[in-house]
Amino acid sequence: MAQSNRPLTKRATTEAQESEPSTDRRSHRLLRLPSSHPMGIVDEEVRCCRRAGLDHDELGTDLQREAAESFVKDWNEMLASIASKNAAFKTAG
Repeated sequence: MAQSNRPLTKRATTEAQESEPSTDRRSHRLLRLPSSHPMGIVDEEVRCCRRAGLDHDELGTDLQREAAESFVKDWNEMLASIASKNAAFKTAG
């Protein structure tokens, strides 16, 4: 939504709220938006996934954990490889 210099009237406030993301951060429940609203389409897809048993919060948490574990593993392997090569250079030189 484009920024304007007009004061926030009740209508402008409602329009601004409609352009906000579609989740209520206090309750984590999806809000109903018109199907013509881009986030309304996304909300319907999320509802469909939830009805099928997909918990997107749990999925997101699992993906973050798996990515962090993978990063730490790769990082430690890289440091071990550097240490090994450093030791080889010291004994060769």
